[in-house]
Amino acid sequence: LRELVMDTLFVFHLSELALLMERYYRLPEAIFWSHVNDCLAGYAQAHPELCDRLACLDYQRPWVAAEALITHKLRGAEAVECHHLVPNALADAGAPENRAVHRG
Repeated sequence: LRELVMDTLFVFHLSELALLMERYYRLPEAIFWSHVNDCLAGYAQAHPELCDRLACLDYQRPWVAAEALITHKLRGAEAVECHHLVPNALADAGAPENRAVHRG
């Protein structure tokens, strides 16, 4: 489940949103990920009873396993799952250089 959440939510959906925010609203991607990191930290602080579950997600690890969905579609149902590691934008989202306020 951890891999599915990281792959689907962070690698695909939020990465697309980060791209759109940068392209159309001039919000630098590093600032976007810093905001996502802040939201997750705020959630953990507001819900301490869920900190263990959030820790299991390990959302700040440097690499995330992503499934190559197109490989499965092109090769059919009998295709072996194909995963590869991609850099995790949240790994450095809490770094001081990414914490600047965007004044777009």
